[in-house]
Amino acid sequence: MSQINYEHLKYYCSNPEEEILNIRKSFEEHLSLAGSETYRPKAMFYNRVGSKNFAVSSRKYVDVPDLYCSISEMLYSFSAFSAFSVILVLDTSLPDDSGALVIYVVSDDSACCFKLHYKHSKDHSLEWLHNKDSYEEITLKNNGNDSFKTNKIIEILFVYTHMDESPFTESEILSYYSMKGYHFRSFRDKKISYIDYALKT
Repeated sequence: MSQINYEHLKYYCSNPEEEILNIRKSFEEHLSLAGSETYRPKAMFYNRVGSKNFAVSSRKYVDVPDLYCSISEMLYSFSAFSAFSVILVLDTSLPDDSGALVIYVVSDDSACCFKLHYKHSKDHSLEWLHNKDSYEEITLKNNGNDSFKTNKIIEILFVYTHMDESPFTESEILSYYSMKGYHFRSFRDKKISYIDYALKT
């Protein structure tokens, strides 16, 4: 049985069970088409009533420092879109065909982290290990907990969810994402003008 505290997650988004189900399905579809090596971090941003406003997937990165740089660039959307909360999804695949999606859920005043464990079956399908799901609320006391490896990621999340003003407008950040190869989508019928560099190649 899953150990995820869905009631607590309703503070960050209005329908956390549906969001997590969508994350699982998206990951399954990705693995069936592209394999785990190409899975990139994804971030979803929510407004104060828990509705999803914006989502972005990472550009290609070359090493761990570049991964942190990419996540930081993605999180500029928190202030640009005046978000209340963000869900950041990372994958940690292991050599023995097992792994976990590590999901950080953060607002400007609280945070939690949970893992959705999985393994690859003999028929190459994905099996979710619900009994291994783990959940933890993050405070200053447990930020360095080795079981979640939260330290660096939480530091980045803290910085970008506590900016007094956004350094970029919505149009500027979308133009930058387009130029650098991020994939993104606006929700709630938001119409934002930006430079689409895909049309310039």
